[in-house]
Amino acid sequence: MRIGPGLAAASAAGEHPSAALLAAPPPGFRVLSAATPLPGGSPRAVGEALTTWRLHRLAGLRVDADGPARAGSTVVSELAVGPLVLAAPCRVLEVVRSDDVVALVYASLPGHPEHGVERFAVERGPDGLVFRVTAVSRPGRWFVRAGGPVARAVQARVTERYLAAALHVAHAG
Repeated sequence: MRIGPGLAAASAAGEHPSAALLAAPPPGFRVLSAATPLPGGSPRAVGEALTTWRLHRLAGLRVDADGPARAGSTVVSELAVGPLVLAAPCRVLEVVRSDDVVALVYASLPGHPEHGVERFAVERGPDGLVFRVTAVSRPGRWFVRAGGPVARAVQARVTERYLAAALHVAHAG
């Protein structure tokens, strides 16, 4: 059973949260932040995997997108949870590409299990290359509110998969 809109419906949706949630989460929003060092990794390879949705696919999600990530583009990721397939439509708010950072920020669209904003970044700093995921969200659907700790565990598990995918790409080059 599928829950959520397809890419065409998601592309037509206009309402989404602001990227400002990342800087100033309001009461009632949960902040999830995770990072992994990518020793010896290639920022170009991980950044390319991030912006072409390969990282999401390697994390075990089915991805339907209207092309590589760019501001204004739409993506619908799907996650199988038991017999359910949860669709997570998002609008890309920002893509950053520089010598030291490749980052992608997207916001949930109507039908997403969560209501919020997520940032993925490959960053070169003084301690080397790091992949970071930051999500600011609150439940967006009734079953996420009802699922409480289980829903948070699913979100944390998907985040762990993103980190593992980034490590895989960084080491594969």
